[in-house]
Amino acid sequence: MALTFLGDVVAALSSLQRAVELAPDSAPIHSDFLGLLQYQPAMTPARLLAAHREYERRHAAPLRSGWTSHL
Repeated sequence: MALTFLGDVVAALSSLQRAVELAPDSAPIHSDFLGLLQYQPAMTPARLLAAHREYERRHAAPLRSGWTSHL
């Protein structure tokens, strides 16, 4: 995230993408990556949706089995 604060968003995105590849089970790293994707001028809604769906598949879906019903 330091690269983002320094204004090098392209390098920050590249670093976060690599971090997601190296630590695919890290939800915080993946979340930071998604947050930064939203500020990319070339990002399309379809690509952003696909990235969020991948996050959901990796990090949210496995937790559903532990959810309790509120009904």
